[in-house]
Amino acid sequence: MNEDYKQAYYDRTSDYLNLAIEYGEIINQYQDKIMSLKQENKRLKREIWNLKKTKGKRK
Repeated sequence: MNEDYKQAYYDRTSDYLNLAIEYGEIINQYQDKIMSLKQENKRLKREIWNLKKTKGKRK
């Protein structure tokens, strides 16, 4: 009985560890996407700012 309990405990623990690893990978993927969108947003804001500044000089 004690051996069955230990085995069930290790099985549950390994399941939770696998889930944690899987969720960690998913979170990392989303963080990468967030960072790339953040960089693109910053670039677009800078581009818009530059266009507004040069538009004023053209008039």
